[in-house]
Amino acid sequence: MFSDFHGLEGEAGFKACELYSCDDDAETLTATTPEEAVKDYLDEAGTGLAVLNVYGYRRRGLDEIEPALNPEHIVEEILEALDEEYSGGDESSEATPAMLKAAEALVAAIRADYKVWQCERTHSATWSK
Repeated sequence: MFSDFHGLEGEAGFKACELYSCDDDAETLTATTPEEAVKDYLDEAGTGLAVLNVYGYRRRGLDEIEPALNPEHIVEEILEALDEEYSGGDESSEATPAMLKAAEALVAAIRADYKVWQCERTHSATWSK
């Protein structure tokens, strides 16, 4: 039985987490339900425990961990690298509308398909027999 919920939206927020662990310092998260986290912990630690803290984790947003993921920055970096190697003068190449449009499509595809694994603990609850 779970009780004493901490975090935004209380119990509903806890249940909406993506991953769970009973280990406060967990480096690897595999449990996708709080019940699975309790079972895994008790299987490893023994069944003598009557009360456990269960921590809920959510994946960090791509925007908060990769602010450089914007079309203008991508095009600037590519053009700078090309200019260093292949430019014939001191002038920097400028991004064209077609380049920016292609970079926008690239960023949209990355945002749609990239799965962030870095998590942050956002909730906790107490489990008791």
